[in-house]
Amino acid sequence: MSGNIPRYFLVIFTLGWLAQLACAQAEGGTYLSGELGLNIGRQLNFYGNSNDQGSACDPFINPDPTSRELAGCPTRGTGWVSLFDDATGPHLSAAFGHVFQKRSQHNSRRLRFELEYVYRNSEYDQTSPIRPSTFTSGVAQQKLSDEIARAEEWIGSVKTHAAFVNLYWDFRVNSQVSPYFGFGLGMGSTEIENSRIWERNADWMEIRTGSDLPNGDQVRQNLAGTISRVHTTNSDTVPHLQLMVGMDFKWKQRLTWGLKLRFVQLNNDFRDIGGLDQLRSHEPPPDYVAYRRLNTSGYFALSGYVKRYH
Repeated sequence: MSGNIPRYFLVIFTLGWLAQLACAQAEGGTYLSGELGLNIGRQLNFYGNSNDQGSACDPFINPDPTSRELAGCPTRGTGWVSLFDDATGPHLSAAFGHVFQKRSQHNSRRLRFELEYVYRNSEYDQTSPIRPSTFTSGVAQQKLSDEIARAEEWIGSVKTHAAFVNLYWDFRVNSQVSPYFGFGLGMGSTEIENSRIWERNADWMEIRTGSDLPNGDQVRQNLAGTISRVHTTNSDTVPHLQLMVGMDFKWKQRLTWGLKLRFVQLNNDFRDIGGLDQLRSHEPPPDYVAYRRLNTSGYFALSGYVKRYH
């Protein structure tokens, strides 16, 4: 979790407290709204790195300590990246708001304050080939070129639950239509359904890893056909920022409906720490750690809503 989260909580709490104080003195009205629409998740660059070493340093693959020393063990960890295209899915929200307005009914502008809960689910369901990362490549390039027959990563749904404090500016065109824009600060918890697999060549003669070691044939035979894999859910809670534009249409005395376009952006990198189900077809060591990061993760959403004033 980001170290900046307490600061954002303080900002959100302060905005909400000030707005609630103003609500007690301002003329206007409170409302409840429900929203349903479509979100478009942006392209994802999903970075990973781990403290795993080269395969010739694995005692299950290379049981000879002298050979492992000749292989330069311990070696640098592994880094990789997987790229995923845009994805779509449902977007829902519920909000409680208050309208601030002057006594004059001819005032063309007004300010709104809102507390909002948002849920989105971007259904990626995509498989991407694993590539060595240029930032923390380590021994990944060697593994991919010398032993790996298939290296793929899959992500399923990307889900976010978030709470926002929003401020809007309404611009009344006439008694029926009010365009607006606004922004919001909040906290969001995002989950990414994820799996990956590194599958070694089944023919040990096609593997080059360890071929220069005295027991090279043993290393290659032990390595052939082994699999590293995991199925997990990566999660993190980070600050969110959203920008919104839309249009309100008066429907009945206390009801309006409208359309809204929003862009939501994570204010800090998404980060998570996990492990593996299998490492080269055996139990991972207790100290194995894999790190995941998204340097950007945001989405657009187009939705319709209904508001009821009280």
